[in-house]
Amino acid sequence: IRSGESSGLEGYSRIKEEKQKELAKHNAEATRLLKMALANSDVYVQGSKLDVSGDILTRVQQAETELIKRVYYKLDNIDVNKTLNDVDNLLSGIEQVGLEENKKALSDMRDWIFRKGQLLGLKEVLDTFQKIPYGYAELD
Repeated sequence: IRSGESSGLEGYSRIKEEKQKELAKHNAEATRLLKMALANSDVYVQGSKLDVSGDILTRVQQAETELIKRVYYKLDNIDVNKTLNDVDNLLSGIEQVGLEENKKALSDMRDWIFRKGQLLGLKEVLDTFQKIPYGYAELD
């Protein structure tokens, strides 16, 4: 490189450019092959094969939805999602608790509290019902 610095730098630049083109070509081919493999792959959730269809994104979303349903299987017990405004209205006496709303969730909580048979703090109740299998939000 030192004897002919300008030609050496040109050669280096040419080699670098060729390697960059080669890398881009390999990356494109790897992406194409990966997309093809994902499009033709079987999707499993908790050991069960799912019948999913569509493009890759749709298939992943369907699998994610099914996984959430299976892991947080008591999440469907929440019929009505509550907001901070609902809680404020309840605490200020403006609103009464709707006994028909979230009936299954209230039943689960009541049963769990009776099974514990001791004084419980709000934190313990919240911690329990925000975890699997419930997944309730704090305001629920």
